[in-house]
Amino acid sequence: MATTRISTRRTTSPFVQSSYQTLEQTLSKIKDLPPSERPEALRMAEQPVKSLLNEMKENETISKWNSLGKIQSENVFPRAFTEVGLTDVDAKIGTPNNDADFNFIVTVTVTTSLLAVIIGVTLPGDWGAFGSYLMGGVSLVVLAVGSTAPGLLKVGVDTVSRLNPEYMERIVKHEAAHFLIAYLSGIPVSSYSLGLMEMHVELLEAKIEKKLVGKAGVITTEEMEALAVVAMSGVAAEAKYFEKVAGQEADLFSLQKAMNKTEPKLGAQKEQSVTRWAVYKAARIITDNEKSYEQLCQAMKEGKSVAECVKAIESV
Repeated sequence: MATTRISTRRTTSPFVQSSYQTLEQTLSKIKDLPPSERPEALRMAEQPVKSLLNEMKENETISKWNSLGKIQSENVFPRAFTEVGLTDVDAKIGTPNNDADFNFIVTVTVTTSLLAVIIGVTLPGDWGAFGSYLMGGVSLVVLAVGSTAPGLLKVGVDTVSRLNPEYMERIVKHEAAHFLIAYLSGIPVSSYSLGLMEMHVELLEAKIEKKLVGKAGVITTEEMEALAVVAMSGVAAEAKYFEKVAGQEADLFSLQKAMNKTEPKLGAQKEQSVTRWAVYKAARIITDNEKSYEQLCQAMKEGKSVAECVKAIESV
């Protein structure tokens, strides 16, 4: 009976509806602000949002918010990785995946070559020759840019890659992992995006973010380890569900930024140990909360709001 009562309150009571509506309105206002005004708005919203979620938990409206407790690193043995669906972790994390770049260049080369042939056959005289030469030049330009300044091709690479359903599934699983583990750790999510060149999850953690950005900022080992799991959760999800990891660069950068601000300072061996542990811990959390994770992935695919994504997490 108790379970039924809680489940009913989570979906139908006036308090539940009002709480989710308040959360929706608060975060929507921030999302609509100009970029210059967002940082201050996020700072001001952090405590009200946390208080609202804490109140919802106290009233048994939600149960998974801030449910992980204290997170502390530990030694991880190889068998533990396989228990959460991870194999060849070091190789996956340490090896850059250039499949998307390669596929883009191949697509451009094949497409322009085919167009060059068609133009050469269909257009008369010099027009055909000029058109074929022009199309062939496009391939050469792309290859030249790709070899000298690959960053300039990112928009094209992302655009072409999105034609592949697996690529979009990878993005969803990566960002959903950040969302889920931040929420379970007691860090509210203010917004997320799966858009072109805008894949991210924005967190409401102004106090720690200020320490990470400021020159004199320092975070404790405990704070760093909690952030490490959130930072590496996207990598963990990719390593768990795909043969290769493609989004490790940004996650590793975020982790390194946290490690650089940690006191006492970490040695190289300790940094490597924490990185491996964070990937394992994130995969362990995803495994233990897989139904919530699946519901969240579906909600994010459908472009649901943050409040609706929280509902999805709490629905199981």
